[in-house]
Amino acid sequence: IGVVEFLLGSGMAGILYSIFSGQPMAFLAPTGLTLAFTSGLFRFCSIRQMSFFPVYAWVGIWTSFFMTLLGVAGSSKAIRYCTRFTDEVFNGLLSVNFIYEAVSSLRRNFMIAHMNDPMNLTMPFVALSMALGTFLSTMKVVKFEATKFFNTKVRTQIKNFGPVTVILTFTL
Repeated sequence: IGVVEFLLGSGMAGILYSIFSGQPMAFLAPTGLTLAFTSGLFRFCSIRQMSFFPVYAWVGIWTSFFMTLLGVAGSSKAIRYCTRFTDEVFNGLLSVNFIYEAVSSLRRNFMIAHMNDPMNLTMPFVALSMALGTFLSTMKVVKFEATKFFNTKVRTQIKNFGPVTVILTFTL
């Protein structure tokens, strides 16, 4: 089972948890940092030819140990030193990581296609056009709030739900 199966399993477990716990808005995993860490750990295990799930289980056990230790020590008082700047730095690093992954995936598509058949680069250009189309359409939808079209409430709704709509449209 790979990362995709893990994420699907986590999603299904989260849905069941939210149904049976009465807390539909609980954040369970995988958030951006968890996803980046899980992807990196999977890549590390693949390079080292190690089984992913035992390593991930040991990471969970050690994390549980340290979290319990930090909780008993009262380390939650240190959260006051985390500012909005700290949050923005982590979000920026996450964004750079995801952009790098997307660009390297597009580059890999071109390299594989060039090795297989240098005269047929259809699939890499389709992937590139979908990526650029998604990005540019999402940017236009987000900037829609500053236009004069419709009233403020409608523009805000378009800005909030537009990116998801664009991504779903380009996925289909």
